[in-house]
Amino acid sequence: MTCTAVVAISLATSAANAQWAGSFDKIFPLEGVPGYSAEEMVINCGGEYPNARARIYMSQRYGRSVVMIRVRNAPPNALFTIWLKLASPSPLTGAGVTALANPADIPDLAAITPSANLTETAEMLGLSGDDGSGGTSAANGFTTDERGNGLFFAYLKFPIMKGAYQFQEFDESLAPVAIDNAPFTLRLATHCTDERAHGLVAGKHEMFFDWKYPQAMDED
Repeated sequence: MTCTAVVAISLATSAANAQWAGSFDKIFPLEGVPGYSAEEMVINCGGEYPNARARIYMSQRYGRSVVMIRVRNAPPNALFTIWLKLASPSPLTGAGVTALANPADIPDLAAITPSANLTETAEMLGLSGDDGSGGTSAANGFTTDERGNGLFFAYLKFPIMKGAYQFQEFDESLAPVAIDNAPFTLRLATHCTDERAHGLVAGKHEMFFDWKYPQAMDED
């Protein structure tokens, strides 16, 4: 059963300073993914996990965001990565998402990104990727325990709600990119086929949970 409610615990008059607690939508197994059927996802991850759920607790103040995400009853001993939806493509990968991590983490994330997925801009800025082997951990990831429970915490130096990813903090030649809210703001992905993170791109993965920031914030 999918939970769709998002509950604000302190909905301020502006997204600049506010707090939220809410539930992610469980979207696993997702139908219609090219080259990766829902049936394959279930087999690779060892089941459908009907009781899996995720919650987010977030505060935003002075252009910073604190994010805590709890996952329950998900695939055990599984690597999750967290993705931020962008309103326009990332200048470093051309993808419509980027890792939920600080700009200071970009070099380390790039180092486990397949070289073929880095743009010319990224290469000109001195970033280099890998052969696709990836890494067992990443700044935007966490691993569940044997019961399928996991926790992610991050202090982010940019606002998520009505904010932008601060690419210029990595290199001043880049511009910030606005954060989108459709069809999601944050996505949690599993990597049941290789249990590897692939830096600034998701690689082959299973879309597990989506979260959108409260619609009320769009009405301010």
